[in-house]
Formats: sequence, structure tokens, C-alpha cells
Amino acid sequence: MQDLDVTRLGWYLGAHIDGCAAPMQLARLQGGQSNPTDRLTGADGTRLVLHWRLSARQFRGMAGTDCAALGIPTESAYLRSYCRRVGRDPVDPAHWEFFLAYAMFRLTAILRGIMKRALDGNAASAGAFATGSRARPIAEAAWRQVTAHFAASAR
Repeated sequence: MQDLDVTRLGWYLGAHIDGCAAPMQLARLQGGQSNPTDRLTGADGTRLVLHWRLSARQFRGMAGTDCAALGIPTESAYLRSYCRRVGRDPVDPAHWEFFLAYAMFRLTAILRGIMKRALDGNAASAGAFATGSRARPIAEAAWRQVTAHFAASAR
């Protein structure tokens, strides 16, 4: 697995997220997660952590965390900032909710593949079984996303 290139990521985020300035520093958030969450901090103090909808226990996310206390803007604030920075119209909230559900189901499929390789004995990581076992909780979170945001007739 390739290491995160914090320098390149920092410059990318600086170009696309208002107030996010390179260089970035990477810090591991505490909490004893088996798949820890990392926080990026920009030169101007802006902090960024990705995935607001899943918890660290579910999969490297921030759900349930007091982001404001950590200086991390909300998901909606980052989305607005990104759209403004790249010059696109705001994202329709229904489209965003669909995208998030789709992304969670996609992650579930990836995790199922990791589990299959773990069961077959040819996984690339010793932690593959633990990682693959997160598929079902994420699929359940994705389905909650669907039922919370879309009428039964649209499903």
C-alpha cells in the first residue's frame, strides 16, 4: 500500500478548499481504533478529517465526534467551500445524500473483496480479516442513509 503523500494532498486541498493552506501536517487522532483516523492540519490551522457519516469504529470516520471542538468544519461547510473553490453550482442535497449512500455501498463491496482474499489466505495485509469484517456494518449504515433520505416509493 502506498503511503499518503501529505505534501501533494496539502497542495491539492489548498487549491480546492477555502482556507486550507499547504503545507499540511498529518496527526493520528487518539482513541485506540484498529483503523486509526488521521487529521490533516494546514499551515493556517485549518483541520480536515474525511468521512463525517461513519464512525472510527465503523471505518476511519468521524461520526459522533465533536468536530467543532477539534477545529474541524462540518461536512456541509466543506462541501460548500469545495463547490465555491472549483466554481461549480452548489450540490443538490438529494444528490449528495445519494452519492454518500452509493459511496458507502461501494466501500462495502471493496471490503467484501478484502474479506474474500482473507478467507482464501491470499490477502495483502495481516489485518485483512478485521478490515473485511466491517462490510456489513457499513452496508447497514448505507441502508439507513437510503431509508432516511429517500421515500420508499423512490427505492
